[in-house]
Amino acid sequence: WANVDGTATSGNCTINGSAGFSSVGVSSQLYTFNFSPTMPNDDYSVTCTAQRSSSDSSSNNFVSIAKSTALSTSLFKLYIFSLDNNTNNPKTICVTVVR
Repeated sequence: WANVDGTATSGNCTINGSAGFSSVGVSSQLYTFNFSPTMPNDDYSVTCTAQRSSSDSSSNNFVSIAKSTALSTSLFKLYIFSLDNNTNNPKTICVTVVR
């Protein structure tokens, strides 16, 4: 699980609390969640919610696992976007991984 400050636009995000993640990075609004230790295989499920930033009152956030990368034993990547299909940086990202 992880609770992450999603407001960074590049580099590492601040992890407010977590278990099983070494870091979370963002580049071009693509969030990379890095496991530590690594998973024994890629048979896991990811659930995520994203809190809208306080300055964004017009849209809801949707989360998608990046289609360019599969789930792996070391990481997964997420896009967070609004109803009008624009990517955005939410205030808080909450992730749960179940294996």
